[in-house]
Amino acid sequence: MSDYKCEACGKYKKPDNSELQIGDEVGFSVGKQSGRTIRVSAKEGLITAIDGDRLTIHVKRGGDYVRQRAHVTQIGAPNGITLELFGVCLCPVVKAPA
Repeated sequence: MSDYKCEACGKYKKPDNSELQIGDEVGFSVGKQSGRTIRVSAKEGLITAIDGDRLTIHVKRGGDYVRQRAHVTQIGAPNGITLELFGVCLCPVVKAPA
């Protein structure tokens, strides 16, 4: 995750999910409700198909899941919980001199 951490403010930069491709390894969460209890678990898998913003992800010992592009993160990138806990970098983007 060090590639996503801003050196100036120490917060994390949001990952760009628009560049996800077939074969990329991603992580996401799955919730299961029983009665008044909700159990959330983290899953990791490979993208096997892309249909617009819908990604089909194959998980070992879990089959295939379909998730929206905004609800997955690349392995090694900060997820939504990390961004909420530590904050999102709002520093201006500095362009390298030409």
